[in-house]
Parts: sequence; C-alpha cells; structure tokens
Amino acid sequence: MTLNELYNLTNYIIRNEIRGNPCTPEQFELLINARQIDYFQKLYENYERTQELTDSLRTFKTIVDLTDLGSVVNDEYITLPADYFHFSTMSYIDSTTGVYYPFDMVTKDQAIMRKISTLTAPSVSYPICYEFDGSLYLEPYDDDYDLQMTYLRYPDDVVFSYGINADDEFVYYDESSSVSVTTGTELEWNEDDQLEILALVLRDFGVSLNEMGIRQYSQIMLNEG
Repeated sequence: MTLNELYNLTNYIIRNEIRGNPCTPEQFELLINARQIDYFQKLYENYERTQELTDSLRTFKTIVDLTDLGSVVNDEYITLPADYFHFSTMSYIDSTTGVYYPFDMVTKDQAIMRKISTLTAPSVSYPICYEFDGSLYLEPYDDDYDLQMTYLRYPDDVVFSYGINADDEFVYYDESSSVSVTTGTELEWNEDDQLEILALVLRDFGVSLNEMGIRQYSQIMLNEG
C-alpha cells in the first residue's frame, strides 16, 4: 500500500472507531517513522531465528565494499555507515583466486587477547574485527585484498509529501510525481508488515486493532469507494 492509502485508512479507522479528530499528514509522517523503527527493533530481537522474520528484514540487509565504506583510517578502522544497525559479515576477497577470508567479529577485549596470542593471532587468512565508538576496527588491514561487508541497516524515513491544488483539494505527491516539491518516500516494508506498523500508529490514537481487523476496515473502505 502507498503512504497515501495508509494515511486515508488511518483516518477512516479513527472516524469509525473513536469518532476522533483526523490525523494530520505531519502527525502521520512523524508517527509512522517512529513506529516503523519500533517494529524493526521488535523483529530484530528474533532475527534469523525464523524464516518469516528473516524475510521481513531481508530488504534491509545491505552489501557494501570499500568504495561505499570509505577509506580505512590509519590502516586501522572504517567509520560505520550512518544507517548501520547490526553487523552480519565481513570478508577479504582475493581478486586473483576468488578466495574469501571471513572476519571473526569479536569484542575489543577479545581482540586484545587475540593479538598477543601465538595461537590465535589475527592474520589475513584469519582476520578479526570489532566495533568501538561508531567505527569498525580491522585486524589486520591489508590493501592487497578487496573488502566486502554485509550489515543490517535501519529503514529509510518516509516522507509524506502533499499539496493543495487550485480546487482546494488534497493531492499526495508519491515517488513518481513530477512536481517542483519534495516528492514522497514510501515505506520499504511488504504489506503485511505495513499493517503491523499501522496497528502501532493506531494505538497512539487509542485504537486497538490487529492486522486482520485493519484488513477488514480496508476492504470496507474499498467497497464504499
């Protein structure tokens, strides 16, 4: 569903459930951005434990290389992307042989112990990494190899962009609109997840409905035209 469809459905439910004041576009944008993060973090608690949850978050799994990450500062660390949420994998790739050397993610304390050990000291074949203060430290860094990282990112904020036309009518500007204003940015979630997020938004207005209840309202609104 588009943001505009979700917005109209929100106000339709509010009118029918509590006879309350309608949600403004500004309220809707603020709430749906906040609640999609709440929902994202709720799913993350059980990430990769079930296929359904993994599928819901698949959109946010991102693969980047050093070109995307930027330079390795002092041959020690990279600054994590602004949308970074959770580390998945990192590997050195030998472009000649195609061999991958996966990094072992450890804590800072574990990294210190590994570096002074004769048995588990990090090497290009067995590299390690650890997070600290918004950066990812690499032990060792070797610029002879390509670097690839997979991480889970935060959802992009939505933008509910609209205007009032010459007939004093509400007009929603979606991502494909050709207008001289900022066009809307839609939710990245599938429809099932969108409705779960909408259920959280509705709770802010005192409406308690599950996904099935919201779908029923959606069908009623569609039938009414």
